[in-house]
Amino acid sequence: MKQTVFRSADADDVWQTPLDVFRYAERRWGPFQLDAAASADNALCEKFIDEKQDALKTAWDADQVWVNPPYGSQLKPFLQRAVDQISKGNCKRVVMLIPARTDAIYFHDLVFGKVSQIHFIKTRIKFTNAKKGCPDSGANFASCFVVYDDTLPKKVTTGSWTEDPSTHVSFDAFFGSS
Repeated sequence: MKQTVFRSADADDVWQTPLDVFRYAERRWGPFQLDAAASADNALCEKFIDEKQDALKTAWDADQVWVNPPYGSQLKPFLQRAVDQISKGNCKRVVMLIPARTDAIYFHDLVFGKVSQIHFIKTRIKFTNAKKGCPDSGANFASCFVVYDDTLPKKVTTGSWTEDPSTHVSFDAFFGSS
């Protein structure tokens, strides 16, 4: 799957999660056995689902799944697929890196109340251009990790992959204490 972000029409739309961002997610929620939106050029796990295999049709058979989905019109179907794969028991946890567009309808319908954790990232991510192998000047939007698993929604946090996780601010009261 392409790692798509909103760019100008002439920009390249294939982007990879920077390794330091992925490694942070692995330390916090991994290890991941499957990258469900990747290609041979940008996969971050040994096992991955590419565009030809179609992650919206192929089962996400792994305990821990990493997804940096396409950010255009395919984002909502990927969020729906994460909910579906958890409910079917194909995986125990899905961690997704998505735009932090809390005003978007998909965020209200498929993130709030459906995830066990939302982790807002303090800085904007410089995604790696998969074809050029170098970072971009930076996304024009904020990002967050969302965690789907079988626990009740309970935690919103904020921080950066460059910080010690113990310094992150937790908004447990937002969901009530657990």
